[in-house]
Amino acid sequence: MGPKQTRALGPIPLDILTHAGKVDCIYIDPPYNTGARDWKYDNHYVDSEDGYRHSKWLAFMQRRLLLAKQLLNPDNSVLIVTIDEKEYLRLGLLLQQVFPSAKVQMVTIVINPLGQARRQELARVEEYAFFVFVGSACPVPSMDDFLSVEDVPTRSQVRWEWLLRGGTNSRRQDRPNLFYPIFVDPIAKVVAEVGDSLSLHADRNSVPVKLGLVTVWPLRTTGEEGNWRASAAYLRDLLAAGHAKVGAHDRQNDRWSVLYLGRAQIGRIGSGEINVLGCDDQGAVILQSSGRERQVVKTVWNRQTHRAGEHGSLLTKRLLGGRAFPFPKSLYAVEDAVRVAVGDKPDAVILDFFAGSGTTAHG
Repeated sequence: MGPKQTRALGPIPLDILTHAGKVDCIYIDPPYNTGARDWKYDNHYVDSEDGYRHSKWLAFMQRRLLLAKQLLNPDNSVLIVTIDEKEYLRLGLLLQQVFPSAKVQMVTIVINPLGQARRQELARVEEYAFFVFVGSACPVPSMDDFLSVEDVPTRSQVRWEWLLRGGTNSRRQDRPNLFYPIFVDPIAKVVAEVGDSLSLHADRNSVPVKLGLVTVWPLRTTGEEGNWRASAAYLRDLLAAGHAKVGAHDRQNDRWSVLYLGRAQIGRIGSGEINVLGCDDQGAVILQSSGRERQVVKTVWNRQTHRAGEHGSLLTKRLLGGRAFPFPKSLYAVEDAVRVAVGDKPDAVILDFFAGSGTTAHG
């Protein structure tokens, strides 16, 4: 891929954009308007002595952001724009202007922990990435929040939930279809059968007792009729998969509890956050947490893999046979940014306006 282009864009009719409204993620690493003349990115697009250098840079960016807005899926997509301290304030305002209904957040990424010394300034260690979440888009949870101490597992528990609903909408009349009997074998401590739901005015005592089994109804501690948190059909599916089981027996009140795995926990099994070790005597899965759970990524990233020197400059130098490519992004910082944006979309369409050293395509 070639160097970043700074040629002004004219108006582009929407009807000739073959990907209008179809792009899931756009990653933009534009010229930072530093005034430097030794970059292959033509970063002296605006001379540092030009009194209108900021407004000219904003005009340059606005054209491209308007084009990005046309390309992005208006229902669910993410724009990522990286920048340093020279223009981050103006860029933030411009993004809010171009995408008034989107959620805009700025992430601080530590790219050089040793710091870059600058005359009469504090040594800078970071740059920034704006995330613009368009439509219903939101950050994709990750196994790493990019800030907490590395290799320290987050608190993670395997939680079996009570099938009996509590709180609001927990009365029988609130959810009539969720009032049905569960027949428990008290010796084997297993669910032997799941009955069908009763109509609202049917008497539960009209349901015949099954020999050797205990009939468990969704009764609240007050004795009032309540409801279950899953339909009879779904509970049967959970039992077949080992995702529901008989809980503890309250001898004092002669009550049996039924437990199940919620959809979030089942999803954690599928993602590998929870390991299945086997099945118990009831046929319920035996679970063990992997020690980590998916979490929302934080707005400050401090990871060794995001260092621009080792995983940017040196990596590019090796790929180019020793030729230097100044200031490339860390491959992994770009990869993680894109993963936060579209990590749940394996077939996502991703666009990089400026390309640079090709890090986005590489990642």
